[in-house]
Amino acid sequence: MWQKFDSKITRLMELVALWCGGVFLVIAIMMAVHTVGRYGFHAPIMGQTELVSVMQLCAVAIGGWFIQSECGHIVIGVFVDKMSPKRQALVDFFTYILCLVFYVLAAWQTFIVAGQQIESGRYTLTLHIPHGPFYLVLGIGWVLFAFATILNLIRFAKTMREKGGAVK
Repeated sequence: MWQKFDSKITRLMELVALWCGGVFLVIAIMMAVHTVGRYGFHAPIMGQTELVSVMQLCAVAIGGWFIQSECGHIVIGVFVDKMSPKRQALVDFFTYILCLVFYVLAAWQTFIVAGQQIESGRYTLTLHIPHGPFYLVLGIGWVLFAFATILNLIRFAKTMREKGGAVK
């Protein structure tokens, strides 16, 4: 049952990663068109910075959980690599717990700020894009990060039980 669930989540994450790649492609094209229009024709895309900012926020907030779940982040093992496998496993476990606590706190605070932004009706200066919905997207992103960390903890526990060693 776990294998089936894990493979479905992995497939979903791959689709999200493709979507994020598409968003970043649109951002790159928009920035190129803006630069050519601005310097070549003195006609920049109005509100381009705002559009790029909200698109990037969405892509990073929603797509970041893919990196977290795949453990694709940068690891500098100056101290941990010198430890025994059991101590490495202990450090990995506490790192997952610490990250989970951070992500839950960040989500909680982001949802509070989202409510404040929605109540106040704040928006961007040029295109008048409301801030509130994007804070909600960021909060959802933190929840997804927490979910990915829980998945990593389950995978970690499963590997520890099967092999009795550190996860690498």
